[in-house]
Amino acid sequence: MSEKEQKLNILIGIPTGDKAAPGSSSLFLHWMGLFLKWGGNNWSLCGTSEGPPSLTRDYLVRQLLKDDKFTHLLMLDSDHFHPKDIVERLARWIEHEEGPQVISALNYQRKAPYRPAAFFFDGPQYGLLHISTWPQGLVKLDAVGASALLVAREVFERLPEPWFEFHYLPMPDGAKPRFIGEDIWFCKKLKDIGVPVYVDTMTTCPHMGEAMVGEEQFRAWVAAQPADTFRERQIDTEALQQEVTINV
Repeated sequence: MSEKEQKLNILIGIPTGDKAAPGSSSLFLHWMGLFLKWGGNNWSLCGTSEGPPSLTRDYLVRQLLKDDKFTHLLMLDSDHFHPKDIVERLARWIEHEEGPQVISALNYQRKAPYRPAAFFFDGPQYGLLHISTWPQGLVKLDAVGASALLVAREVFERLPEPWFEFHYLPMPDGAKPRFIGEDIWFCKKLKDIGVPVYVDTMTTCPHMGEAMVGEEQFRAWVAAQPADTFRERQIDTEALQQEVTINV
């Protein structure tokens, strides 16, 4: 076992909103199963924080920074069904010397068109182009949703508080300002300091929305639409093969 593997210590935090998600009873049972699974030598459960997403995430970061033993924060949103081995699945990438500092599971937006929450920035106003094809493995891009997000401690230490913020960016010609959520703005800050963001395309946490939303719902929606209904960024699978080569 490498020195990095021996020192790995993940704090798990669950940011929760102030409104119950649809299907919350089944989610409760799901989370109870996860609690029984957690408790390994390399991670601890911080618990939950409640309120607006930007504040709950910042609260969890402060808990991480209070204790020097923790090397990473894993935020798991409460409106997703996370695999019971979600900690191991994301940690397998960072346990290696060249592993990424920021990595997310592949998740999908809860409402149509159910886009993957994995994006490239589009221009100076930070529009988003979502990926629609991808290789199996670890893919580097510009921004991800934070529903299952693993971040190294030193990343937060490099950024000033608050780490997560909502923003309205002015648009040219008096157009309506663009709203940017706290997770995308966090990724914008990472890009500014040169920290890449990765998504594990082999790990998905279905989103509780109108139904359980995953790749199947996204593909079905795309198949039912005209080809030019929405803009998309196609990943060149030959050029963007696994950025970190690890046997999985």
